Amino acid sequence: VAFPNPAADRLWIKGATIEASTPLRITDLSGRVVSLVPLRDGSLPIAYLQPGLYTARVVVNAVPEELRFRKE
Repeated sequence: VAFPNPAADRLWIKGATIEASTPLRITDLSGRVVSLVPLRDGSLPIAYLQPGLYTARVVVNAVPEELRFRKE
């Protein structure tokens, strides 16, 4: 779960056993990778992103998952 959604400067990600050691891959709607960011303390800094829709790829219980979020 990603919250708040939409978010302005920080996105919190909650899930069962999210692997924090793997960077999250942030992509825009066109599928272009815009950032690889490590998850720290369950949150993801997103202030640097332009407003729009994004997908964050995370690994939960050894399974890749994609979370969609909107940057305000």
